[in-house]
Amino acid sequence: VELANLPGYGLSSAIYTRDPAKVYAFRAGIGAGMVSVNNSTSGAEAHLPFGGNGRSGNGGRLSGIWVLDQFTRW
Repeated sequence: VELANLPGYGLSSAIYTRDPAKVYAFRAGIGAGMVSVNNSTSGAEAHLPFGGNGRSGNGGRLSGIWVLDQFTRW
């Protein structure tokens, strides 16, 4: 966890384990916004306003044309 947090990026992370205690400890210590358990982070995409954590992200939390659907009644 310390090594994963070291670069300061925090978009997504993953842990592979059969031990639930390790999952909870990982989630409590990791700085990433999305955590996958026994699954890859490949294609990890939040379908809601999410700008990432730390020095990573995919733009502003409330940016992009798709956000209009979230906050607009058409």
